[in-house]
Amino acid sequence: RACRPFDKDRDGECYGEGSAVFLIESREHAQARGAKILARIAGWGHSYEDRRLGKPGDGSGYERAIAGALKSADMQPEDIGHVNAHGESTPTGDKHEAQAIHSTLNDIPVLAMKSYFGNLGAGGGAVELIASVLGVQSGELPPTLNYDTPDSDCPVNVVSGSSQKIGKPVALALNQSTTGQTAALIITVE
Repeated sequence: RACRPFDKDRDGECYGEGSAVFLIESREHAQARGAKILARIAGWGHSYEDRRLGKPGDGSGYERAIAGALKSADMQPEDIGHVNAHGESTPTGDKHEAQAIHSTLNDIPVLAMKSYFGNLGAGGGAVELIASVLGVQSGELPPTLNYDTPDSDCPVNVVSGSSQKIGKPVALALNQSTTGQTAALIITVE
């Protein structure tokens, strides 16, 4: 219960250990070798907001990365089925991320996978993306753990309590480094 992304009583992140690897290849190559295609990268965006030397950032990196990913994928906010949030569980970080998600994507379902295993550092993005790949394949999202008390400063629709069906097999995954490099990746299945 140490990691409580977007919960009103969150008080900081905790660290974990883990890694994941994805094989990214062209559709033609995958089909030629008979591979089962799990998901497709539809678009991506990246940005930066200054978080160096303990600065809290302001969420603008998330907004620009999301906008870039949507443009790259030639999609609109309503095309996205869910967000796999960075969800670091810090009071300021979650507030800025949640407000950026809400302002760009409205009331979309949000996962925060760090609630399961903490912050895995550089390995976190790939491990967390596994939940979205499985979610878009199955049409069902796992709940965010430890989300008990909504926070009005975090106006997002956190998937909690139990799994949730999704209507659109499209996910947008967000990650941000401690110094402010921000990435957004859109995946889908066909």
